[in-house]
Amino acid sequence: MDRAPKQVSTATQRARAGDSALAARLRREIRGEVLFDAASRGRYSTDASIYQIEPVGVVVPQTEEDARLAIQIAADQGVPILARGGGTSQCGQTVGAALVIDNSKYLNRVLEFDKTARTAVVQPGMVLDQLNAYLKPHGLWFPVDVSTSAQATLGGMAGNNSCGSRSIRYGNMVHNVRGIDALLADGAEFHFGTSDAISGAPPAYQALVARVHAVVRREAAEIEARWPKVLRRVQGYNIDMVQPGAEGELRPHNLAHLLVGSEGTLAYTRRIHLDLAPLPQHKALGVCHFPTFQLSMQAPQHIVKLAPTAVELVDRTMIELARGNAAFKPIVNRFLRGDPDAILLVEFAGDDRGEQLAKLRQLVELMAELGYPGGVVEITDAALQKDVWEVRKAGLNIMMSMKGEGKPVSFIEDCAVPLEHLAEYTEKLTQVFARHGTRGTWYAHASVGTLHVRPVLNMKEGGARQMRAIAEEACELVRRYKGAAYSGEHGDGLVRTQWIEPIIGARLMRALEEIKDLFDPRGLMNPGKIVRGTRQDDRSLFRFKPGYAAQQLDTALDWSEWNATDAEASPAAAASSRGFIAAVEMCNNNGHCRKFDAGTMCPSYRATGNERDLTRGRANTLRLALSGQLGADAFTSEALREAMDLCVSCKGCKRECPTGVDMAKMKIEFLHHYHKRHGRSFKERLIAHLPRYAPWAARLHGLANLRDAVPGLAHLSESLLGLAARRSLPRWRGDAFHLDATRTQRGDTAAREVVLLTDTFNNYFEPDNARAARAVLEAAGYRVLTARAADDKDARPLCCGRTFLASGMVDEARAEARRTIAALQPFVERGLPIIGLEPSCLYTLRDEFKSMLPGAAADALAERAVLFEEFLATEHQAGRLKLELRALPQKKALLHGHCHQKAFGAMSSVEQVLRLVPELKVETVESGCCGMAGAFGYDAEHYEVSLKMAEASLLPALRKAGADTLIVADGTSCRHQIHDGLKTREAGGAEREAVHVAQVLARALAAPAGR
Repeated sequence: MDRAPKQVSTATQRARAGDSALAARLRREIRGEVLFDAASRGRYSTDASIYQIEPVGVVVPQTEEDARLAIQIAADQGVPILARGGGTSQCGQTVGAALVIDNSKYLNRVLEFDKTARTAVVQPGMVLDQLNAYLKPHGLWFPVDVSTSAQATLGGMAGNNSCGSRSIRYGNMVHNVRGIDALLADGAEFHFGTSDAISGAPPAYQALVARVHAVVRREAAEIEARWPKVLRRVQGYNIDMVQPGAEGELRPHNLAHLLVGSEGTLAYTRRIHLDLAPLPQHKALGVCHFPTFQLSMQAPQHIVKLAPTAVELVDRTMIELARGNAAFKPIVNRFLRGDPDAILLVEFAGDDRGEQLAKLRQLVELMAELGYPGGVVEITDAALQKDVWEVRKAGLNIMMSMKGEGKPVSFIEDCAVPLEHLAEYTEKLTQVFARHGTRGTWYAHASVGTLHVRPVLNMKEGGARQMRAIAEEACELVRRYKGAAYSGEHGDGLVRTQWIEPIIGARLMRALEEIKDLFDPRGLMNPGKIVRGTRQDDRSLFRFKPGYAAQQLDTALDWSEWNATDAEASPAAAASSRGFIAAVEMCNNNGHCRKFDAGTMCPSYRATGNERDLTRGRANTLRLALSGQLGADAFTSEALREAMDLCVSCKGCKRECPTGVDMAKMKIEFLHHYHKRHGRSFKERLIAHLPRYAPWAARLHGLANLRDAVPGLAHLSESLLGLAARRSLPRWRGDAFHLDATRTQRGDTAAREVVLLTDTFNNYFEPDNARAARAVLEAAGYRVLTARAADDKDARPLCCGRTFLASGMVDEARAEARRTIAALQPFVERGLPIIGLEPSCLYTLRDEFKSMLPGAAADALAERAVLFEEFLATEHQAGRLKLELRALPQKKALLHGHCHQKAFGAMSSVEQVLRLVPELKVETVESGCCGMAGAFGYDAEHYEVSLKMAEASLLPALRKAGADTLIVADGTSCRHQIHDGLKTREAGGAEREAVHVAQVLARALAAPAGR
C-alpha cells in the first residue's frame, strides 16, 4: 500500500537545474511556451488540494504536435510527464515532479460536431462551460455538469471521471465518453473506443488490449466480489467496465473507459469523443427545509423515487457562509425560509412543463408525509433557479472562505454509500470528527450517496495527524457498507491512492499495477497517482510543509480583518496567519478566476490566458515570495512585479472570488514595498501627483492639451514618458466645476441637504458631469452642498488618493484621505449623504480609506458615501424621489458597468435610475473590464492588452448599437476607452461618445414635452 513510485529522481533533479538541457531542447523544437523559471514552476506546483510539488518545468503547447514533441523529448530524457487543464484537482492529481503539459491555453477547440448524432470531438483544454455555450444554440449540452464548470477542462474531467450534480440522471464522465485519442509515453498513438473496432485496429493496439483483457479475465471473480457497486465509484482504473467475458468471448465494452479516471497515469489524452444530450426545456426546483442535518439525510432515499435530476445537500455552515458573501446573500434570502439546519435542492427537468410541475407538487406532498408540511420552497422562475444553482456550485469555495488557520480539508469528502445507509453513515462520521476534536462541513450529492464532507483542520499545526486518524476510521466505516466506495468523485490523486487497496484488496491492487505497467512500463506518466503512491499525510508534499513561515512585513495597509479567528489556534499558528499573509493564503487554488463568460474576474487572464496573469497565479506568487520559496527579497523582485503588472485592480476578485481574495488591495501593498526598494519613474510620479497639480494644469489648459494637438508630440511622449502615442489623453478644461460651486449656496434652504463630492476627473476633465448631477439633484428638491478642506489655501478640491494608491504611494494617499475625512466629518455627523460620481474614487472612501485610516471616522464616512445612482435608487425605493423626467429622442441605452460598480453590487442601481426615463429601454452589456483601468491603458507597454480586454465583449457590443442608442458608462476611464476604441463616426461627423448617467437624467430634465 505504501510502495514508492518508480524512481526517476536523477533525471528530474538534472532537469530542474534552471534553464536545463531539457528546456533548451524544448525551446528549439516546439512553437509553444516553455516555462522553467522559479516563479512559473511555483505557480504550477499546486492545485486545489493540500499538496505542493515543484514541477521540472512547464510547456504550454500551441498545437497537438507541440504536445507530442514535448512528451517525446521528456521521455527521451527520462523525465515524468503530467498533463494539466484548469489545475483545479482537489486530490493532487495535477502536481508532481514532472514536465507539466498545460493544455488549457491553446488546445481548447471543438474539432468535430454532429448535431444529428449528438456527438462532438474536443481537445483536452476545452472548458465545459465553453463547450456548452457552443452547443446551446443547437439545443444540446454535455450533461456532466460539475460545479467547477466555468474552469474545468474536458481533459481534466476525463482524467478524474467527473460526475456532477445530475449524475443520477446522466451518469458520470465515463458514461458519456465515446472514445479517446491517446498518446503513450513510448510515442504510440491509438484511438481507444468500442470493442467492435479492436479487430481493425493496429497490431500494437490489439496486443495492448489483449494483455488488458487477460488481466481483467483473470480477476473477474475478484472484481465481482470486491469492486464497489455504487454509481459513484471512481477509484483506481475502471477494470470493471472493460470485462470481455470468458476466453474466446468478446462482450461489448469501450476501452476508452479504462482511460477515463486514469488521471493521466496511462496515457496523454489528445482528443475526447463525447456523447451529448438534449437540453431539457423545462425545470422545476424545490428547496426542502429540515430542522436537523440528520433528518435531511433520511429523506433522499424517498425523494429519489420521484425521479429527480438532482438532489443536492446544503448544510448550515454553507448557508451561513453564503449569507456572509455579498454576492450570494440576496439570493439565499430569496429561497430560504426561517432557520433550517439543512436544505435539499431537488430538481426535476424535462420537455413537458406540466410534468415537472406535477413532480414538484408530489415533492411537496412527500415532504408533508415525512413530517415537514410547508417545508418546500417551490421555484419555477428560471432566473432564480440559475442563481440558486450558482450558490450550490460555489459550495466548495464558500466553505473555503472561512477565515483563520482552520480550513475544510478534502481527503474523505467523496465516500459513496448506498442511500439506505446515508443517515447512519453521516451520523457515525460526525462522531469520528468529534473524537478527533473537529467538525465537518457537508454539502453536495445526496441523490447518489456522495456527500462532500470536509473536516476543519489546521494543516500547519497538527492537521496531518488528525487527517490520518480520521481517514483510517472513515475507510473502515465505508468498508462496512456493501458496495460502497471510498472514492466517489474527484479521483484518487495523492490524497486517496493509498486508500484504494483497503477497499478493493491486495490482489486487485496488484492488477491495477499490472495495467499501469502495460501502458507505461517506465513509469513516466504522472507517477505516484492511483498505483505506487505516497502516504496521504507526507508533510514534505504539503503546501504548508514543516518549517513553513512567512516573512513579517511592516504593512502599509491595515490587514487586521484577516487575523486568525480560531479560538484553539496556538500562539505560533495565530502569529503566522495574522494579517497580509493570511489574506494571501485564502486562495485555495479553486480557479474560479479562470471563468470566461460572466462577471469581471479576471480581465488580464481573459486577455492573455497566462497562469501568471490570473488572480490565483498572483496569489500563489505572493505566497511563495512571502514564505521565502522564491529566494531572498522575492517580495520586491522583478518576478513578482511581472506577476502583478497586468492586474488592473478591478476588484472583481474582491466580490467574485468565493474565498474573498482581494488582489487589488494586495497590489497596493506590493507596490508600496516594491517602489521603496526600486524607486519610481517620472511617469509614475507624474500620474500619481495629478490631483495636486491639477489646478495649475487647468489654468494652463491650452498648453496642457498640446500633446494631442501638435503632430509628433504624442510619439515624443511615448519615447520619453512611456505614454502610448495611439492613446489620446484626457482634455483639461478651464471651467472646472469647483470654480462655480460653493459650500452653502445651492437649492432651497428648506430642502433636504446632500453633499456632492466631485473627484479630480469630473472636476477638471468632465465638469459637465458634475453640473448635470447638481442639476438633477436640485430638480429633485435637494439642496446641494460641496465640501472643501478648511486649510486649503489654493482651494484645491478634495481627493480620494486613488492615483497615489495606483502607484503604491500609500503615505501620500493617506494624507489625502485624512484631509478628506476631516473636511467631510461635519456633514457625516449630521447624517448627510456624501454623493460621488466616479466609481473608483467614491468606493475608495468605502474601501481603502478604512485600510489606510482604520477607525470610527473612516467607518462613519464609508456608511454615508454613495454613488449618485445609488442615492437616487435608494430615494426612489423609499418613495422620496420627486424627479420629473421626460422621454428622450433615444429609446435605448446600452450600459457598461465600471468594474467597481460591479464589485460593490451597484449595477442594479444604475439600471433602475436609467429606467426612470420614460420609454428608455436599458440593456446592460455583458462585459468584463474595459481595459483602461485608470492609468493602465495609457501605458505604451499595456496598450495592446488594454484594447484586447475591451475587444473581448465591450467594443463589439457597442459597434452593433444603432446611432440612436445612448451609450452609458459612469467610469471616466471606461468612457475614454470607448472613445478611443470605437473610432466610428456617425452621420454628421459626430463621434460616438459614452456619457455618465447624470448626463442622461439631465437631458431628460431638459427635454421638451412631446419628444
